[in-house]
Amino acid sequence: MILSARKKLIINESKSLEKALKMIQKNNQKILFVTNKENKLIGSLTDGDVRRALIKNIKVKKISDIMNKNPFSVNQNTKSIDKKNKRLLFAPLINKKKKIIDIIDLKKNILNLDCNLVLLAGGKGKRLLPITKKIPKPIIKFGKKSHLSKVLKNFINFGFKDIFVCINYLGNKIIKDLKWAQKEKINLSFIKEKKFLGTAGPLSIINFYNKNPVLVLNSDIITEISYEDLLEYHKKSKSEFTICVKYIKNKVPFGVIKQKNNTLIDIEEKPDFDYLFNLGVYVIDQKLIKKMKKNSYIDMPDFIKGLLKEKIKINCHYVYEDWVDYGTKDNLKIARKKYKN
Repeated sequence: MILSARKKLIINESKSLEKALKMIQKNNQKILFVTNKENKLIGSLTDGDVRRALIKNIKVKKISDIMNKNPFSVNQNTKSIDKKNKRLLFAPLINKKKKIIDIIDLKKNILNLDCNLVLLAGGKGKRLLPITKKIPKPIIKFGKKSHLSKVLKNFINFGFKDIFVCINYLGNKIIKDLKWAQKEKINLSFIKEKKFLGTAGPLSIINFYNKNPVLVLNSDIITEISYEDLLEYHKKSKSEFTICVKYIKNKVPFGVIKQKNNTLIDIEEKPDFDYLFNLGVYVIDQKLIKKMKKNSYIDMPDFIKGLLKEKIKINCHYVYEDWVDYGTKDNLKIARKKYKN
């Protein structure tokens, strides 16, 4: 899916010039990419294009009258970007049909990713029973496609090549669901757990093809996290382990008492408490993964606590984009309503 922030850079040619001006005014990039009724890229529009039209007194009936009809774009199979084009800030990433897949930041070289991807998809999904009695949680459908298929397709579009899917419970159904990916130009491996290894243990049995960092993602979350920003942060901060975190506000519905030795000190009516929580998205250097005992059960929080005892610096990457864990029935209802398309 295209991040909501990126969608604000796309406009259909049928929209009015007034609508385009309002969208340009609201986005920092001061550019829009124009699509036709088939959602194909046909042009770009900047505030400069509008100013020039006004100066020349051009009568504008539709956006296509003044747009740039030859916008720079990047094909999804492109391996690298010419340096001369990096003077531009953003460009649409398009598929063979010229439909926009994403809007990429040219300053961040997303198409030259040196990172492995691990999707954790081996859990039983007990909180979703009886739904997960016959279908593993990661391939629950949102619309016509399974969640895991959508996630994998997005990462392929982002430029990931070395991808590992860790499976256990009803793993053959996951392999079948992702059969389409065999036609993609990627190195896709299914890591089969002989026993349940938790949310970190499966990393210990993966034979990576290289020494690059590993992006690890729980397969029961829907998020608009900018992975470009995450990987850029991990690299620039020279981090060995980066964990994605997000603030949540929790309102206590009662008056909160503060006391000392049975004597009231203060009372606060229905206070708000902000705290950070773990999103289930990590970037880990392989030398830390090698510290794990092979083929042994360990959850990610315990793995992290062990690293902290060894004085390993773990960086937090703050996320402000949407995030939903659909691992409970209530959250699944919310996710299906919000992400049905």
